[in-house]
Amino acid sequence: MVTHSRVSMAFLALLVASLLTGCSPNAQPPAPTAPAPQVNPTVQPPAAKQVSPEEIAWNKIVEIAKKEGTVTFYTTAPFIGDVNVVLSDAFKKRFGITLNIIVASGGSTWGERLKTEKRMGQQVGDVLFTSLSWAMNFKADGLTAAAPDLPVLKRKDIWRVNPLHVDTEGHLLLVMINEHHPFANANLLKPKDEPTSYYDFLQPKWKGKKIIVEDPRVSSLEYLHFTPLVNAGAMKWEFFADLAKQEPLLSLPAGGTEAVLSRGEAIVSLSSPDLRIAPLVLQGIPLKSLSMKEGDTANVSPMLLLNGAPHPNAARLFINWFLEGEGAAILAKEGTLVTNSTVPDMRPDIIKSKSPKQHVITLKDAEDMGKLQREGLVTKLLGLK
Repeated sequence: MVTHSRVSMAFLALLVASLLTGCSPNAQPPAPTAPAPQVNPTVQPPAAKQVSPEEIAWNKIVEIAKKEGTVTFYTTAPFIGDVNVVLSDAFKKRFGITLNIIVASGGSTWGERLKTEKRMGQQVGDVLFTSLSWAMNFKADGLTAAAPDLPVLKRKDIWRVNPLHVDTEGHLLLVMINEHHPFANANLLKPKDEPTSYYDFLQPKWKGKKIIVEDPRVSSLEYLHFTPLVNAGAMKWEFFADLAKQEPLLSLPAGGTEAVLSRGEAIVSLSSPDLRIAPLVLQGIPLKSLSMKEGDTANVSPMLLLNGAPHPNAARLFINWFLEGEGAAILAKEGTLVTNSTVPDMRPDIIKSKSPKQHVITLKDAEDMGKLQREGLVTKLLGLK
């Protein structure tokens, strides 16, 4: 039986032992207790990124585009040669989609081909690059489709010229800027003999196949260059009737003019886009721009999504990719100025406009040039049939 005195003695012994332990020099103080975290009821954890309906729709287009697997691109210069190989490879690497590029000499060729494909019910082309005047005509003929909702078009701060500048409906998406002015073979024209006005070409010394003009029956070049000048009051269309008396050479589009000029078979081209001249200058061919007091034209060239494209999603993806900059940069390396300002201007200085006036094309200019081309105004003024 345990007595009350024995319990008291045991308790006393335990108490003394605990006191002695607490007084030991090796004893460690108890670890501090971490304060409880404070919870602010007004602070919420970061929410997951919300995907907009537009992003969901575009991701679906990309998914379908990859299943379509190919896009066919109808084009003219400057999409030629090695540029097309690099462009196709880059697009394939990015999306796994084959880019088939088919090149022709001018807009008239594409007009006939597109109409034939429609008539036969066997459309091949998805995207077309052409001049603005031909593009206006193709839109009027119902050959194009609108694409104003491409993601890249929502960006407003990256453009030298907004792709929707001419056509807010989104049929004609502007991808490059072309400065149009006369060019000369530097070996044949000395600085002291350089003309300073288009009307200088009407002087007797310029008679006899010294000036080359692109044939307006198959080319839109003269309309592209001179419509803005005429609408600005700087020139009159009757200039071409007087020019016909100078017996100018006629050339075919898509490089024919520049080839004749490079070979020295003519001294001056009445009008050439810098995108054609740049590759030649980079190769060392002695061509130079001429500045006219009437001013130069800053033209723009579009890509078109074709109505009834067999691969419509891949086509939209290709245009958006090009405008974003990766595709445009490939072209810029060949000396072409693109509408996306994040892509540097790599043109040789010798081909850039020196004119104090530059007429940037307007919607009215674009509408007028298409109409005048259909009427064949320059063809008639030059006395051609």
